[in-house]
Amino acid sequence: MVQTRRAAAAERSEEGLERVLSNLQASCSSTPVAPPVSSKFAAVLVPLFEDPVSGEVHVVLNQRSSRLNTHSGEVCFPGGKRDLGDADDIATALREAQEELGIDPAAVQVVGCLPPFLSKHLLSVTPVVGIILPHLRFHPNPTEVAAVFTVPLRRFLEAGPGYSSRDVEWQPGLPYRLHYFDYAHRGRSFCIWGLTAGMLIVVAEKAFRRRPAFQPNPPNALPYTCLAVGPAGQLVFRAGALPGSPTAAAVPDALGLAAEAAAEESPRSAAMQGAVVTHDEAAAALGVGDQGEGGSSSSSDGGG
Repeated sequence: MVQTRRAAAAERSEEGLERVLSNLQASCSSTPVAPPVSSKFAAVLVPLFEDPVSGEVHVVLNQRSSRLNTHSGEVCFPGGKRDLGDADDIATALREAQEELGIDPAAVQVVGCLPPFLSKHLLSVTPVVGIILPHLRFHPNPTEVAAVFTVPLRRFLEAGPGYSSRDVEWQPGLPYRLHYFDYAHRGRSFCIWGLTAGMLIVVAEKAFRRRPAFQPNPPNALPYTCLAVGPAGQLVFRAGALPGSPTAAAVPDALGLAAEAAAEESPRSAAMQGAVVTHDEAAAALGVGDQGEGGSSSSSDGGG
């Protein structure tokens, strides 16, 4: 019994905020210095806190209002496209979090920035990781946000019930694995997927310094986070993103697939391990809501 309690205490210590914060500080840049993957910029805030009862680190997410014209009801981070008055990605993320959830920027301890992700709207989306106090009161903007909820961050490394995935393709020969996490919170069910899920997997990997219990990418496939928009508007593999590849390699026709599907929804349908969907559905899944039209990412990067 004593050994069991000690093991549980050790596990809580490994997954508590102090250790997570240390791991993230070692993995994140204190400023947005990573090269962008597009000439259009957006950012999201990844708000983390330690639950005072369980000692687990949780992440705050919100669900997009069902009254919005695009991506209604999808789960995402607070965030959106950069405004002219924003100094950098951190400023964008903090401003959007205040506008959408009423989070005072002064209440956020910014840990740092992860390298940007390319969205389906061809935006360079930077995740800004921040720490907030537990039980912080949110004031959601009712025109954009339908619900705010929290999830244990470790959930995004776990397989088992509630987790599923589908393999999709930007184009033949360029596969990508789409992840789904079902989560129930206070009697409501949410599905976290698409770019939001992809970002959360990366944050959780860095926070806990361990790999997920599932395979993040299809066999022998590169993560789509290696993709960027090249100077001629084509999709490329970023220079230096691939081991042993000093120069960027072009990905023909993938940009056209993404642009054609930018306004399309990507319904979950029957998510199953190894299922394959169409090019349009694949491209529509890699997005941050209507950020491409200047909207916020509470419309953001949930599923599509």
